[in-house]
Amino acid sequence: MATVQVPLPLFVPDSSGNGYPILYDANPHRHLIPAFLNDVAGYWYGHVRIPQDYVGTPKVILSIGANATSGVSRLAVSSYRTADAASYDGTYTTETAQDIAVPGTAYLRKDVTFDITTASIAAGDDLVTRIDHEGAHANDTLTVPTLLFSAVFSYANV
Repeated sequence: MATVQVPLPLFVPDSSGNGYPILYDANPHRHLIPAFLNDVAGYWYGHVRIPQDYVGTPKVILSIGANATSGVSRLAVSSYRTADAASYDGTYTTETAQDIAVPGTAYLRKDVTFDITTASIAAGDDLVTRIDHEGAHANDTLTVPTLLFSAVFSYANV
């Protein structure tokens, strides 16, 4: 059995504007990435189809960063599964939030892993996901936006 990671596409930020796309312009790369305003709650939404070789141990791994050398960003992952012929109008299971200290170098990537406890995930399901930034929480001390370089769904396969 091996661990597999597949991209978790994030399609849309919340309607408050606290989750938003930001232009990341670092030589030689220039692209839009998801970001979260500091000091307020914000979300990004997306989903991934659970691959056919899925066995278990579901995780979401976020790669974050910031234009800062100190501070903490508080993040959580919420999700629910939708099977074939089932409603997309589900109820999120929110995983325990994590306080992530940014590395001592600006824009340095920091990977954060969340175990997914959404019940009965199976191959062929869609995992509807919300990345939660709890910026108003007392533990969140980052004074600049949190950047979300990537999100992946990680699992064990057959």
